Amino acid sequence: MAEVPLAFLVHRVDVSTYSGTGALGDTFAAPVEIPCLIEQTRRLVRSLDGEEVVSEASIVMRREWIPTCTPRSKISFNGRDTEIIAASDRSDGGLGAWQHLSIATG
Repeated sequence: MAEVPLAFLVHRVDVSTYSGTGALGDTFAAPVEIPCLIEQTRRLVRSLDGEEVVSEASIVMRREWIPTCTPRSKISFNGRDTEIIAASDRSDGGLGAWQHLSIATG
């Protein structure tokens, strides 16, 4: 199983992982800079609540960031602050394609 080569991940995002909800509202970890590939594409996706919502961007990154990029986490790129709607682990099942994490953002 091969990961997406770093040479293809020409963009950067800052991700603050959603930690839960406390007495003062949602809590997040400190931001982490992650190399990725951003595609500004509008499409319908399902949120954790099962609602259809509009995603404004699709982001591809290495699978090592799966624990960091959970739904409801904050993500910043291109001067925009938004939220991760859905994160999908893209495994090829051993066929030799690039493995990656695919993220839909609001």
